[in-house]
Amino acid sequence: MAKSTDKNLNLNLFIDYPSKKIQLIFDKNKALQSIDFRNKSNYYFSVLKLLQTIIDRAELKKLSEEFKNDYEAIYHSNAEFISPGEQSQQLSEKNTHAVTRQYIVGALIVITGVIIFILFYLHINDINTDTKIKDIGTNTNLELEQKIDHILKEFSANNTNKEFLQKNQGWIKNVQHIVDNIIFRKMDDPSNSKLILPNELTDSLYIIHALASYYLYNEHDGAKGREILEHSKNFAEQYVISRSKAKFNFAQLSNEEIYTELSLIENLPEIYTKIVYLLARTYIYTQDKGFKDQAMRYFALSKYLGNRLGLFAGYLSVRSGIALIEGDKAIALIGKDNQEAKKKLQELITLYTQLEEDSNSYIIEYQPFSKTSKSVVPKSDIYNQIECVNQIIKYYGYLIAISSEKLIQQEYLSKIMIQLQGDTRSLGILNQVDHITEKKAASMYITLGNILLICYDQELDFSPLKQDIIKTLNLKLGNNLDMIKQIFELANNNSRSTEFTKADSYEGLAQVYKRMLRTAIKQGQKKELLDKINKLSDKRDKINQLLNRKVNYKNIWSL
Repeated sequence: MAKSTDKNLNLNLFIDYPSKKIQLIFDKNKALQSIDFRNKSNYYFSVLKLLQTIIDRAELKKLSEEFKNDYEAIYHSNAEFISPGEQSQQLSEKNTHAVTRQYIVGALIVITGVIIFILFYLHINDINTDTKIKDIGTNTNLELEQKIDHILKEFSANNTNKEFLQKNQGWIKNVQHIVDNIIFRKMDDPSNSKLILPNELTDSLYIIHALASYYLYNEHDGAKGREILEHSKNFAEQYVISRSKAKFNFAQLSNEEIYTELSLIENLPEIYTKIVYLLARTYIYTQDKGFKDQAMRYFALSKYLGNRLGLFAGYLSVRSGIALIEGDKAIALIGKDNQEAKKKLQELITLYTQLEEDSNSYIIEYQPFSKTSKSVVPKSDIYNQIECVNQIIKYYGYLIAISSEKLIQQEYLSKIMIQLQGDTRSLGILNQVDHITEKKAASMYITLGNILLICYDQELDFSPLKQDIIKTLNLKLGNNLDMIKQIFELANNNSRSTEFTKADSYEGLAQVYKRMLRTAIKQGQKKELLDKINKLSDKRDKINQLLNRKVNYKNIWSL
């Protein structure tokens, strides 16, 4: 800020260096620190000194010295042309006001010019400095981009296979950094929708999909997975739209039209299908009806695209999507309309039986950068068999609970035993637990424990199944509740501390202790059981709260 001390003219010059703005303000009242241009032999030097105070930069000091030297050289070279009389006249008291005014106007012009020059000079240096910084960042990013090829080969969306899961754990930090600092930065630049190459697009989408899968299945963070999947889905759509003369909205297209538009880019329909399927999965574990409706729309799209492309995602859209939502609807009817609930449960058992026996071949773990692809046949895939059987026996358990005739209940139990123990056509899932992840094994144990609790409450004889369970799972001999307790303990031991199966295993154990409480005689035993139930319930609730998971545990229907 520079200020004139003339009584009638008050000028303030404000310099805002960070925003590169210069303001002249006429103010008669403001008392500001000032510089008097008349009190110095040369006000140019005062201005430069003031600027050095405001802007503490080495470049400015250097410029000031150069200006001072050049000025003095010019002044001395012209001094002989200025007569003593003229000097006296210029310094006379009579002309001081007039000269001062002229000096002020001239000073302001010079100040403005000097400031603009200096700011321009410093701005150029800032640009050069920024460029150097960007170069350093680019070099760092280049190192990261060199890892992308390895990530494409090593980081997988398959988190159900133990080997793949362990590899993913080793790559996760690098993948998160690359997605945040390279891929999303490119996507967030609108101009890149035309600049990114098609193979770069599909490779980026593949990595994002794998990362979202990790969030969903290992960190149980559906919101985080949903955020990056929606971001990548929207960018893929804009990428296609940018290559069309006619602008359109993907949300208004039919499934067939979406397929046609995506087919413009090689490999994009396949990776887009996987993204939409996983995006739908992020919506299903919530009590929000709006989310369930959105999930159904996405599942319908991924089912259509997957079936048309021969992708496993089309099959999964039914098995792990549409059928699960329909299952929730059927369970919600229990106690309200048991006949309708029974009908829907039987339809779901039929559907999962068909899925279990599907002998078609589907492309699995699709990789846009690879010329070869793996395939899976649901009927011969162990993990798929366990997924289907887990749902089938769960729905049979509900049928036992809402049926009143013992013969019908026993018939349902016999079908459960076949699925667990196997027959001439299948091995039975109890004999295949060692081939799946601990989390999936825990989920199966929880389903089994809840079914046996229903049988216990209905006073059904399940002694043949009990013997097989004790032998296969290597349990200790004991009464029915002791065996069921051991099954829930297996689920607990196979669950990580922040997995939903951990919470559900605590609920299962609490249910066992509640039944023990009914037959407890001694007061001390009752108090001990109540303490255990309360502690287990607290542990269960803490995990569910951490996972932002809402489950109705008021009755056994939380199977």
